[in-house]
Amino acid sequence: MQAYLIICGITVLVSLWANANHQIKSKMLFNAFLVHHKKEYFRLLSHGFIHGDFFHLFVNVYVLYGFGGVVEQNFRVQFGQSGSLMFVFLYLSGILVSCLPALTKHKNNLHYNALGASGAVSAVLFSSIIMHPTASLMLVILPIPIPAFIFGILYLIYEASMNKNYKYCP
Repeated sequence: MQAYLIICGITVLVSLWANANHQIKSKMLFNAFLVHHKKEYFRLLSHGFIHGDFFHLFVNVYVLYGFGGVVEQNFRVQFGQSGSLMFVFLYLSGILVSCLPALTKHKNNLHYNALGASGAVSAVLFSSIIMHPTASLMLVILPIPIPAFIFGILYLIYEASMNKNYKYCP
């Protein structure tokens, strides 16, 4: 089975589990204060497997599913047997790198929390766009073909809107 499909499955299962159990969700959140002061480094990755609500989960898994196979296949061509491992590395690095600015900015703010796989999904999405910038996409929400780079721009607008309008406070 391909790594991107395993990641999709794990993300859905963990998100549903965490949404049903407030204690688990709170323990998995990215909280810069707890990472910095209490050395809870697991939060640098765990937050990437939980989501605020079903729509947030759906968008991230939909984009990962839509682009993950292309990127993983390209990595297999480029890196051979290590291609799937390189894909997992890209994905986990996307989670980690995306939270570093917030770690620096909010390391003394006990009340700042974040969650979601948007950093990892963005890493996969934009890797795919770099590999195939003019690929034509048919989206469920938009039944006309659009170039991949246009989808990337729309995804950035969606992410900016989510970051601006959605605050998670357990």
